[in-house]
Amino acid sequence: VSRMPVRVKDHYRNRDSDWVTDVNDHEVFGWGKVADQVRRMIHLGSCISLEGRLIESKRPDAKNSHEIVMSDFTVLSEQKGE
Repeated sequence: VSRMPVRVKDHYRNRDSDWVTDVNDHEVFGWGKVADQVRRMIHLGSCISLEGRLIESKRPDAKNSHEIVMSDFTVLSEQKGE
């Protein structure tokens, strides 16, 4: 099992044409082959694209009510994120 926090930034313009940035944190889980690849290829600050499904969290200590179960990913950049 591989568990990692992922931060998602969404940039858009509001009604007043001002740029707004929303930041959301998610817990992402991977099992089996995906978990092995995550441990080898993803490091702190890596920019990735991931595919998976959204599930309702069953953990009472979870910050969010949903988690992402990753089925595949692509490393887009090794550079540190903001």
